Amino acid sequence: RLDAAKLQDELRRLEFRSLLKQLPESMQVSQEVQAQHAHVSELVTGKIHVLKSAAQLRLEADVPLVLHARCSGKHGRDPQVLIVSSSMAETFVLDVKKISKEEREHLQKVLNTRKIICFDTKADLKCMAEIGIKGLQVEHDIVVGAFLINALLRNSTLSDIARDAFGYEGDDFESIPTEDLEHRAAEFTAVIRKLYE
Repeated sequence: RLDAAKLQDELRRLEFRSLLKQLPESMQVSQEVQAQHAHVSELVTGKIHVLKSAAQLRLEADVPLVLHARCSGKHGRDPQVLIVSSSMAETFVLDVKKISKEEREHLQKVLNTRKIICFDTKADLKCMAEIGIKGLQVEHDIVVGAFLINALLRNSTLSDIARDAFGYEGDDFESIPTEDLEHRAAEFTAVIRKLYE
């Protein structure tokens, strides 16, 4: 027997929303059943460290880093915040507007020895280049990975991809003001890490 709820989940996953509306009445699923099929998971987030200096960055050895750079301008202009995490236990937030040239050089050395995982590598690398950090080794790009898994996927935000992948129910990351980003940084890196794994 055909499981209507599983069929609807698969049609949603493949972005065939118009077909969902055309299913016969016998294949329609109530809202309660849809809620039971929603993939919801709890995110485990660690401690957030807001750093005053790049020299305070303490990262686990030999693991890829989750990295996100927030800029207020287009195309990497006006870098604001850098978020880095090497584990679920700790996330580091650095105000890149306040770091010195020496700290940027230190950051370049630290980041160049590691592979990075980003949500949108192109945007992050543009932002990093604006502060003088170049040549980073990319391990994984969530946007590219989501596209390769399903080229029909219309979602392009971290929040949307996380909702589709594992039922993320939190607030949209894209609407977080830069000044509030440090309070949600661990959740941000946990979602990126979960999508990577």
